[in-house]
Amino acid sequence: MVEYIIREANDDDIPDIVNLRQRIKEFQPIGKEEYISFWKSWIKENPCSIQKALVAVDDQKRIIAHYAIVPFKFLKNGEALVGGFICQLMVDKDFRHELIFPKIVLRLLREYKGLGIDFAYSLSSRSEVVKAHQAFGFCKVGVLSVYARPYKLANLAQHLIKNKLLNIIIRPVLSIAENVLRLKRCTNVRGLVVEEMSKFDATIDPFLTKVQKHFPYCALRNSATLNWRTLHSSARKYKAMVVKEEGDIVGCLILRHMKM
Repeated sequence: MVEYIIREANDDDIPDIVNLRQRIKEFQPIGKEEYISFWKSWIKENPCSIQKALVAVDDQKRIIAHYAIVPFKFLKNGEALVGGFICQLMVDKDFRHELIFPKIVLRLLREYKGLGIDFAYSLSSRSEVVKAHQAFGFCKVGVLSVYARPYKLANLAQHLIKNKLLNIIIRPVLSIAENVLRLKRCTNVRGLVVEEMSKFDATIDPFLTKVQKHFPYCALRNSATLNWRTLHSSARKYKAMVVKEEGDIVGCLILRHMKM
């Protein structure tokens, strides 16, 4: 049995947390600097001023597991709540036979209310992770759909079709299809203006407040939250845009370039 302890993560642990993440094949590849920027932004610079990240450290002082709970502000019929997003679960593959996962989850669930967090929630795309959390009292509340519209069809075909000759043959056809897809983009609507934002200010808050009133439960969105979640971290390469009609904001869109 491996000797290890579970403790609070600190700044000195960040390089080892990055190394742990890069060893786990289930995750999408991410650059070292990008992940450091992401971790610091979500955990160290969270506007709720609540920090909670745990690591498991073995007897050779190696970080072999990590889990964090990130606070997000929510609204429930107008009432302010704080939800704890449990995320960044990582357990080194050589130590998954140990009881690290249940111990680190139980500690988070034991301690989160003392931090001022009202409820804990999580997202997962792996069925085994969902089942593991349900065993600790989590309830499955829904499925989130991901919508994608591929434009680089030749690259997609090359990934799916291993026959090089067939890829060469169909490439011209796919090139034509790509151009047709591009022509089907939405055209400009008279009276609407799209503006790219380098930073959100208070002018977007009335629009966000109006939209959020339509939902009994929603994550709080305002200029401060959007700046922290998106534009604060340059390494994440977000692009933010608003739609205006007669000078008033009537829509908002945030994009991020990422590998799928």
